[in-house]
Amino acid sequence: YVDTHKDGVYQSLLEKAMDSQFARAKKLGWLTMVNRAANGVSRQYQGIITPALILAIGSRETNIDPKYLAIPGDHGNGFGLTQGDKNAGGWISVWIKAGKWKDAEECFKFTVRHLEESFENFKRIMKEATQRSVRTKTGAVHKYMPSRFKGDDLLEIVTAGYNCGEWALYHASTKGIEYVDRGTTPPPYSQDVLRRRDYFQGLLDKEETRLIETFEDD
Repeated sequence: YVDTHKDGVYQSLLEKAMDSQFARAKKLGWLTMVNRAANGVSRQYQGIITPALILAIGSRETNIDPKYLAIPGDHGNGFGLTQGDKNAGGWISVWIKAGKWKDAEECFKFTVRHLEESFENFKRIMKEATQRSVRTKTGAVHKYMPSRFKGDDLLEIVTAGYNCGEWALYHASTKGIEYVDRGTTPPPYSQDVLRRRDYFQGLLDKEETRLIETFEDD
């Protein structure tokens, strides 16, 4: 993880790190896997859950480092290139126990499913806000406020939710979208991931241009 909380030299280091991560992913054949995962996105999320976003999450979570196909991260709680949380329960725990986190393509497909389900879950919560709540580890209950986030705001909430779950929507609905990353560790998770997404999109565009020019030359 490269710190992006400051500008200047930190941003320069981040871009160099992402250049290296992209080159490694390309060498290992992972760009093709990422594209296949993104091609499996439901129609309503096409153009939203993109290859660049998948790479950005992997970059933020593990620097897309192959070692995380062999060992867990996050003090033994996160698994795979995109860090499935062993404490999440449900299909995520099944996915981890089945060892799918050791397969790069499965990690990218995991991210797509996670994001799609978060979109649907948060939309459902927004409709039922007055009947829904989140609970802290100490048992304190916090109610959502009615909200109708959509577009870029909802994407920001879903992205933050990849890190902190439903707390992303809680903070956004009760305090404002600018507080969406309040529960992420370390913040600002969604802002960081979306900046990485934009940078990776530029690298993907350059790669596509290079391939087209190579094809035309042949």
